[in-house]
Amino acid sequence: SNPVWTPPRIQMIFDVTATGPPYRTGLVTCEAVKSGGFPPQLHTTLLKVDYETGDEGEGGSVEGDQTLFLRGTEEDLQRVSKRSGLSLEKLARSVHINRAAAETSKN
Repeated sequence: SNPVWTPPRIQMIFDVTATGPPYRTGLVTCEAVKSGGFPPQLHTTLLKVDYETGDEGEGGSVEGDQTLFLRGTEEDLQRVSKRSGLSLEKLARSVHINRAAAETSKN
């Protein structure tokens, strides 16, 4: 079979932290595809935010997390990359909000 060109794609996972009380943390998962043409543009295909809703970050006992899809769906998150063989879901699952919070507090 002939090789098929696929548009370049970028996948990112990064943590965010609130700057004011209650100082909750979150994890952003996103994917963008570079479209052809000049100037080239990025088209965001997936943008998901996982964030804390409990008070365990402040020493409390209530744990809670919420997921918000701003762009894309759960199915987009599960799509496996042909290049890496990984899905964003698998990558994001290995990074938990509380782990991201712990790393942020160390810096």
